[in-house]
Formats: sequence, structure tokens, C-alpha cells
Amino acid sequence: FRVLDEQGREPGFAVAGARADERLELLLELAREDGEAVELGRSFGGDLTLVRRLRSPSGETGFLVGRASGDEIWRRLAPVIGSAVWVLFIATIGFVGFGAWLLRRRVVSPLALLAAGTRRIAEGDLRARIAEHGPAELEELARGFNQMAESLELEREALLRAQESLSRSRRLASLGQLAAGVAHEVGNPVAAILGYAEVCRREKTASPRARELAELIAGEALRVRALVREMLDLSRPEA
Repeated sequence: FRVLDEQGREPGFAVAGARADERLELLLELAREDGEAVELGRSFGGDLTLVRRLRSPSGETGFLVGRASGDEIWRRLAPVIGSAVWVLFIATIGFVGFGAWLLRRRVVSPLALLAAGTRRIAEGDLRARIAEHGPAELEELARGFNQMAESLELEREALLRAQESLSRSRRLASLGQLAAGVAHEVGNPVAAILGYAEVCRREKTASPRARELAELIAGEALRVRALVREMLDLSRPEA
């Protein structure tokens, strides 16, 4: 620092160089108007020049001129800049870590659950459901997935019932065809048995015991014929 009088002179010292005098005069003029002037650069023998207007207790006016080299400025600013860099680095790491955690919790995890539910659906587990949480869009997506899974489950149950009904209808149709075939195969022998039993009953030389047995044979044959007719009715399609 140097102290100059109102005319910009320092007792016992001379400012070296016309250019230095010109720059100093300009700074002094600015300080007279504004009370203070600052210049960055090497115009006054350093990287930083500060001129401030002063007044002594006796009423004399003058200037306080301060100079600082670039190396000195950087030496003083280095700890501050280093601390600022560390703070920025730590803040960046914290922000990135928090952002990653928030992204995983709010987006990645719901999407992973959705993907797992989709795989279960693809493997045939239509009872798969996922939790409806997260951002509004993902929550809506999860709700739509659950509704889709529920709809697929209901459709599969309806399809299974339809398949069961169709299988039962096929079994009944097969049974009807079997009944028709059996009825036709059994009907002719039964008719023959009834004819022979009638002949035995009308035979004049037959004993009472023979006629009684012929009656029993005819009765059982009639029961068989009634069963055959029921089988035919079962095999006949309804209107």
C-alpha cells in the first residue's frame, strides 16, 4: 500500500514510468469522483490496483493506493477455490447419489416389478398382480396391468368351462352312438326271444311248467326291450 496526497504524489518517492503515471492519474481521477477505483491487469505494475479516497483527522485529503501481484492473489484464493471445488464435488456426488436412489425407487423398481409380473403372465400364472405405487404414470400402468391380468384370468376360466362342457357333450354324443348301436344289436335277438317264448306258450303239448317258464322268459325279454327303447330315446337328438 502507498499513501499519496491530493496531487497524487508520495513524499520521497517518484512514480516510475510515464505509462504508470497516466494509469495512476486516471485511477486517482476516478477515485475523486466515486471514492474508490479498482483496476485488474498489469497497467500499474501489478495484477490488481485499488485506489481509495481518504481524509485525515486534520482535514487533509489524499489517496490510499494498494497493489497485489497475480501470484499473491492466486495464493490467497487457492484455498478458497480448493474448498469450493471440494464442496462442489461432494455436492455433485450427493446429488447424483440421491438422484440415482430416487430414480431407482420411483422408476426402476416399479418397472422391474412390472417386468416380473409380465414374465409370470407369460409363464401362465394369470394370478400375478403388482403393487400400484410410484409416479402417477407408473401407478396407472400397474393398474392397467392388474386389470389385464384379471381379465385374462376370467377369460381362461370361461374357456376351461367351455372346454369341459364341450368334452361332456362329446362324451354324451359318444354314449348316444354307443346306445344306438347296442339297441340295434340287442333289439333283434330280443324280438326273436319273444317270438320263441310265444311259440312255447301256444304249444298244445307243452306242460304247465314249460308255459310258466315261457311266460317268465317273455317278461324278462320285454324288460330288455324296454331298456333298449330307452337307450334309443337317449341316442335320438331332441328338437
